[in-house]
Amino acid sequence: MRFSYSLASASLGWSQSDWLMMAICFALILLLIWLLRPVAALIHEMGHALPALILTKEIVEIQIGKPDEVELGGKELGSQQLETGLPPQKTGRLRWAFSFRSSLQGFTGYDRESLSRKALLGVIAGGPFLSLMACGFGAWLTMDVFEQFLGKLFATTFLCLNLIVLVRSIIPVTLGNDCPSDCLDFWRTWRQVD
Repeated sequence: MRFSYSLASASLGWSQSDWLMMAICFALILLLIWLLRPVAALIHEMGHALPALILTKEIVEIQIGKPDEVELGGKELGSQQLETGLPPQKTGRLRWAFSFRSSLQGFTGYDRESLSRKALLGVIAGGPFLSLMACGFGAWLTMDVFEQFLGKLFATTFLCLNLIVLVRSIIPVTLGNDCPSDCLDFWRTWRQVD
């Protein structure tokens, strides 16, 4: 074991303190990913929820992470407690539930039937659009705002997580539970015959 560490140190030209700093940075990156992934999912889902709140008169529901017993998609959240999360909350017509379990996933429930096709396309496109704006904001923070290492690390993690959410939404695939990605949902709605 000592030989492999010495060989790696010699080949990279890193001292023992460099290796320690690299391990600390890696642990910090993992912590930031865990803390910021629900933020990236929330930003994306708010991109769907805001137009849905404007264009419908019904309740709009946001779910971040995987709750245990909570049903969404037009049904009320109820009062179930989410595993390692918050109980469902209500703010006006917006209801939301949050859990760190699989918190890179999210869902926005709204009355799709009450929307015209153009309005529905706007609501579907809102998530990827807001994720794209968050990527631009993260890139700006990374390149122009933060000078110190920890600020750049935070901004880069924010950028990468929003980029992951964006890419997952713009690839036309069927995700878990037979849910289409935003791009596939947009495409199916666009091609729908009135």
